[in-house]
Amino acid sequence: MRVLARLVGARVGHDAFEKYGIEHKTPAGLTPLMLAALAGNARLVRALLERGASRTARDAFGRTAMHYVLFPLMAKGEQDPVVIELADAYAALALDAVDLRVDGRLVRLYPHQAEFVHLAVLTTHYASMFRWLGQIELVSRAFFVNPKVPSALGLLDCLPGSIVPAYRLAPTYVNAALAKNERDATAKPNRKLWRRIRHDEYLPNPEIAVRYGAGEVSGEFVPIEELLGKPILLEHMSAEGRASVR
Repeated sequence: MRVLARLVGARVGHDAFEKYGIEHKTPAGLTPLMLAALAGNARLVRALLERGASRTARDAFGRTAMHYVLFPLMAKGEQDPVVIELADAYAALALDAVDLRVDGRLVRLYPHQAEFVHLAVLTTHYASMFRWLGQIELVSRAFFVNPKVPSALGLLDCLPGSIVPAYRLAPTYVNAALAKNERDATAKPNRKLWRRIRHDEYLPNPEIAVRYGAGEVSGEFVPIEELLGKPILLEHMSAEGRASVR
């Protein structure tokens, strides 16, 4: 996938866009816009958006181009000059809103809200976190150690200040924002967005259903574990690994 992203970033794939169309997808469901975002090519992102590329198209793991631009954004240092362009690309790719149905209520998250960013980051890294969780559960039982899943706090700390104000990246703020929205927390208001695995380790609440776009598309709500590709991930785990993460 990284090789494809570099090809798109270099515009080697331009002829393919012309031949197959602006929404042509790879076998994993990536569109040219997603690949351009993954490559960190802000100029190509803008060009594809100007040609009408969809911001709400998603891959097999529920990720849109907004999620894919987070990969290079989180890999760059705050002082990297590319970050400014990538931050602009993130703003252009951001979904207008994300609708959630949870516990009989409709919750709408907007890009300026911390919960929107938290959900975007956890969606971006869900597949790797989920696979890692299944593996380390087996390691824990076999070797009596307690390895850590990449934490939500650690992932959010990789975001540049141009995406999230610095005070919202402070550990106390992030911990409080996550804890108050845990599925089983008693605090009010509680949006019940997260399931805590261990200290500082979260996955989205499996009881949530999601709809992207807030009116951009007339799609139905999709259970979040289906949206994020959990059935696909389970198919590629060992029987013991599947049992450990169900």
